Amino acid sequence: RDLNINSNINNLDIKLNESSNINLEKVIYLLCSFIGAITILIWLFGFEKALNLFPNNATMKFNTAIIFLLIGINLYLLYKSNKRRNSLFKSLSLSIIIIGFLSFLSNYNIQFLNIDNIFGLDIFSKEKPGLMSAATATCSISIGLGFLFSKSKNIFIYKLATKFYLIVNLISLISLVSFFLLINIDKQVSFLRSMS
Repeated sequence: RDLNINSNINNLDIKLNESSNINLEKVIYLLCSFIGAITILIWLFGFEKALNLFPNNATMKFNTAIIFLLIGINLYLLYKSNKRRNSLFKSLSLSIIIIGFLSFLSNYNIQFLNIDNIFGLDIFSKEKPGLMSAATATCSISIGLGFLFSKSKNIFIYKLATKFYLIVNLISLISLVSFFLLINIDKQVSFLRSMS
């Protein structure tokens, strides 16, 4: 009888953990999609004040908002398995990588395809209009690669996906710490300078 009760408790614990993981995933993909969609609408309707909630800080660029929206959709698709959804997942992952890569190159004045103002004209930024920071572009590339590699059956490549997610976490942590410690944007490394 005690064994049966312990077994039931363990089963309940596993179900609660799975439920909380699923709920956390939903919150994250809904939050990413919401932030991306709202920011896109703000850009389309020209609400500059909504983009500059924190004066003297960088705004979220239109391309970054698209990246957030694509990440939200991909997080939703991550554990869905059918051929059509997997194709969409891979296409969105590649789109995230390409947008990040082209923006990264633009940060260093290497432009063979300038995408910074293709989706929406940035009339609000004083410095490098439409261009996401090199740090944001690196995060975009890393997330896209992480998505692609997370679907691999090869254990080495699958583990590599976690390394790409770690890169994103580290860059984000550094940016957040500098923001909360009120480190002046001029004192930041140029890699992080225009990261919103």
